[in-house]
Amino acid sequence: MSFSLLENKVSQALRKKNYENALALYLEMYDQQLLVESLRATQYAQHLVNAASLARKKLYDMCQADLTVSIRFQRAVEMYLGATPRVYSNKLQKPNFFHMPDLPSKPFYDIPEIPGLQKLYDDLKNQKQLIEFASKLEKQSYVDVIGNTPKEDRWQSLKGENWGSRHLLKAGAKVPIPELDTTEFVNCFANSCVPDCPPHAPEVFISQLLPSIEIPPHFGVSNIKLTAHLPIQVNSGCYLEVGNEKRYWDDDVEGIVFDDSYIHSAGNLGKQSRTVLIFDVWNPNLQQEEKQAIRNFMRNHHEWSNSYGKMAALDKR
Repeated sequence: MSFSLLENKVSQALRKKNYENALALYLEMYDQQLLVESLRATQYAQHLVNAASLARKKLYDMCQADLTVSIRFQRAVEMYLGATPRVYSNKLQKPNFFHMPDLPSKPFYDIPEIPGLQKLYDDLKNQKQLIEFASKLEKQSYVDVIGNTPKEDRWQSLKGENWGSRHLLKAGAKVPIPELDTTEFVNCFANSCVPDCPPHAPEVFISQLLPSIEIPPHFGVSNIKLTAHLPIQVNSGCYLEVGNEKRYWDDDVEGIVFDDSYIHSAGNLGKQSRTVLIFDVWNPNLQQEEKQAIRNFMRNHHEWSNSYGKMAALDKR
């Protein structure tokens, strides 16, 4: 269908306030590459704004049933969609995907502060042989795995073997390893402290940092979860710096748990590789109803991103 015919149909739908129909027509135009950058300088530029606004509204409507769970969840959705400005209570905390305002947090946590986490650490200790074996398998460059890293030299220098990773769980699914039966290992993460938000989480991977390598300061994706490290091979020259606090590994440290929505960095100043198992746990201050709302949001967001979400930034180019 031609642009002129679709434009006429969508204009009629907008005049009749049939926004669902208008959005569907905009998606058809987008998929046919009829909503393009060249429209910005034409009489049709308003369509880019309309399409983006309706796309963002669609996700908001998909979340409607959960918005009454809590004021802070509603504000989180509104901030994500740009309906209200993003406000951070701490200048050192700026997650780059989803931020729930007024959710108590701090840079580091002790394991007993997270219900269920001590059991998970204990269960993982029983998987020590498997974890150590997996840590010796071939790894990917973690910079390439996460993608969209800064072009700065200090980030690009981490490519290759300098910062390697091996996933055991990714996007909520077990990553097959032919040499290993990871069933019992994966079952350890059927724990209430682990964010089960398919198709995004849980995610569990081995991270290896070679000697004399440091990861520059950066922010994580959200403050709804914390990051837990379990040591596989560490030394006293390995550190994590979160916010304004810095912690080093030693033999007495069972694990390190931190909120990666704070600016954070890591380094290995020792002479041996630093290898840890990394997984996420819920922020312990979330209510059960909020966790379910977040699960629903992640599922809706995944569906939306693959359809209407493609148009959500048309007015920001």
